[in-house]
Amino acid sequence: MIFYFLRNRTKFDIVHIHDIFILPQLCIAFFAEYFGLKVILSPHGILDPIRLQKKSLSKSLLFKFLVYPIAIRAEKIIATSEKEKHDLIKLGFERVVVVENCIPSISVKASNCYSYLKSQKLTLLYIGKLHSQKGIIELLRAIVPYSDAIELILAGPDDGMEFAIKQFISKNKLPNVHVLGFVSDAEKAELFSLSDMFVYPSFAEGFSISILEALQAGLPAITTTGCNFKMVETERAGYIVPTNNLTAELSKVLHAVLLKREKLLPMKKNAIALVKNKYSIDKMAQQLHEIYEK
Repeated sequence: MIFYFLRNRTKFDIVHIHDIFILPQLCIAFFAEYFGLKVILSPHGILDPIRLQKKSLSKSLLFKFLVYPIAIRAEKIIATSEKEKHDLIKLGFERVVVVENCIPSISVKASNCYSYLKSQKLTLLYIGKLHSQKGIIELLRAIVPYSDAIELILAGPDDGMEFAIKQFISKNKLPNVHVLGFVSDAEKAELFSLSDMFVYPSFAEGFSISILEALQAGLPAITTTGCNFKMVETERAGYIVPTNNLTAELSKVLHAVLLKREKLLPMKKNAIALVKNKYSIDKMAQQLHEIYEK
């Protein structure tokens, strides 16, 4: 990738880099700046203060000596929320604009792998990395009292927490929790159809595509203030809980939902309308086009 860029650099006016802790992409950004090309960066939430505090020594050094110098000179840094923009400005970056994530309306044929998970219980779905920052252990603690009334599906690749999650499930005897690992788009579509709600209890997030996909599929969402997605609550497409005392806050919401599951029906309609009206891929493309033109 680096050599392709160097051979063809005269063909480019702008270089837009995503995921800025990947070394080959950082090298391309470095050479692009060296050759006088405009560089645009999309950190996608990975420069959140909480995430930066938890970086390994190698990534901290990478940030200090390579990421930061490149980012401070970038033509634009694209944040996915006002919160992320605020955090980036606090780090010293000035040319920050907000472009919220959007998703295309694509119909994927659902698989038929998980029919055994179909349940009359309230079925919660989480799709994302199994990482300590995602609040999964706090979610598990919240559902312990409701193990007879709730099924929880955890789908996504391990990022350091799968062993601890499985230990918790075993210790607390939670047969209602299912850890599936990575799932394909077809499997994801099936899980959406089997679930009643999407839950994403992350302590800090840029702007989660997983939440948008779930809303588009008609799943009301339970998210946190750390997810920077206020419209879930303002558009009555789900619930937002504070990250402080997360287990207790999740427990309150789950209790309320179990008492009045009929409230989920209008929320499902609101979820679909929210993505259709506010987060179309055409809107995002127009915003990026305007940034490139400037």
